[in-house]
Amino acid sequence: MDKRNDGRKTCVRSCSRQIRVASLLLLIFLSSLFAGCYETLLLPPVGSETGPVISGASPTRSILPKDVTPALSPTPYVDLETIPEREFVSYITGAINNPGLAASMYDRIWPNLRNTEAPTYVQFQEYIYALHNAIGVPIGGINPMTEPEARSYLNEMRKNNPEIALANEESAFYWLQLATLTRRYDRFPFVVQRTADGVAVLTHAWVADSIKLLRRAELYFLTLNSGYTDNLSKLLSSEVPTQEILRYKAELTIDYYRENVVPDHHQLVSLRADALQFLQALNDPRLPSVTQAEYRKTRSMQIVNTGEGNYKIDDRVPQSIPDSFYRLFLPSGRAITLNAMIGSYSLSVMLDAEPQDVLISRLPVTTSPVDTMPTVTATGATEPSASELTAESGTTDPTSTSSEETSGTTKSDGDQPDPVESTTDALEDLWLIQVDYPGLRLYLSSDTPQEENSFAGTVIAMLITNPDYQLGTFLCPGIGKEEVLNKWPFADLSSYSLQGEQGQRITILFTDGIVDGVHVTMPEGRAFID
Repeated sequence: MDKRNDGRKTCVRSCSRQIRVASLLLLIFLSSLFAGCYETLLLPPVGSETGPVISGASPTRSILPKDVTPALSPTPYVDLETIPEREFVSYITGAINNPGLAASMYDRIWPNLRNTEAPTYVQFQEYIYALHNAIGVPIGGINPMTEPEARSYLNEMRKNNPEIALANEESAFYWLQLATLTRRYDRFPFVVQRTADGVAVLTHAWVADSIKLLRRAELYFLTLNSGYTDNLSKLLSSEVPTQEILRYKAELTIDYYRENVVPDHHQLVSLRADALQFLQALNDPRLPSVTQAEYRKTRSMQIVNTGEGNYKIDDRVPQSIPDSFYRLFLPSGRAITLNAMIGSYSLSVMLDAEPQDVLISRLPVTTSPVDTMPTVTATGATEPSASELTAESGTTDPTSTSSEETSGTTKSDGDQPDPVESTTDALEDLWLIQVDYPGLRLYLSSDTPQEENSFAGTVIAMLITNPDYQLGTFLCPGIGKEEVLNKWPFADLSSYSLQGEQGQRITILFTDGIVDGVHVTMPEGRAFID
């Protein structure tokens, strides 16, 4: 009896195991089938034209296809002759407009590529799909960059990655004219390489580095969207890469994007092997509709390929500067305030010293150099003007030049505005007073005549080299970079030049990582400091 019961139990256990194994195999089969269907839904069919993706590389939609294995491999015509440069660019832009033509376009440009280290067809198709999805609108034409524009682009490349710049010394720089009336810009920069014989080509290195930059951008936005500070801090860099500085930078970036940047509106405006740049729409409570993003304020960020698999993310988050950092605190406990009136007697009392030198200059208002005020950002802090941002970040902004300037045309005389009658003749001249003390130079301005032994004016600039003088709670000569970056972790991205709400600027100078000077200026004082 016991043996029969044992036999039944053994049989039941065996059947149960068989059922579990069969269920597991069925589950694996169904999972594989679902994954294949899901992948098919995600990818555009090879040879078909996909709709434009306006958002670019966003946390929810990639501008890079997961797989671009062609249904039919191209069959390059080896007996064709090389084609002229402009025609070469036209074939590539034709493929960008319609990725379904990528195979035939690759065939047609192959004679130019066959004797070079060319991208494979799969790499070429991935590059084409990425540009098609990122640009998002048709390309209406091509124009070569002017010589100054091309030289500026090459200089940026030298700054970002000298090796890539050296390989592109003879490259051709073009503008792709975009067929759009709603964009803030109507052109996209495009670069093709040249062989020693002057034949236009697209090199494997250029395509591969461009795709790697796009992948890094996608990783950055996905990580940023996840909100995990530790993960984001691993992608960021700093001149003093302590864990505290990188985490603080990551926290500020996540908070800024959450409060100020329109989600999924990262528009790619420039792609090179050394750097890419995105234009982003900022939140505006007056424009709640996402479709109105074209009318919002914008900001830009870039990712730089510094070489050897390293990338620098230049995504500057504005930080407000407390008013105390525009006040110079003296050992006596008193303070000299930027943009405030002060006279020679008060200075002598506060500094307990007479000036080493006083220079007074008379400046006609019509020739007085005054910088352009920076633009105010959504948080109340300020960003540099377009020209300042270009100079600091090393990026030629494709949004800064009109299509007329791009194409080399000029307005006719009939389009010129009527001359405006000057109103500055009625204004009085300005007097600039430069006062030197040990470790301190002050610039004052006044609209009344001044004398060396008795002067007064508004403080428009201060140059501090004395470690006994301090701005705000800690900023003074003698401290290290780490102390500065603990307070302003993005300062290294702007060469330690910080912007204030009223156009003030704090510039911190270093020698061997130690602060040896601090300049604090109002807009009208910058010309004298520079």
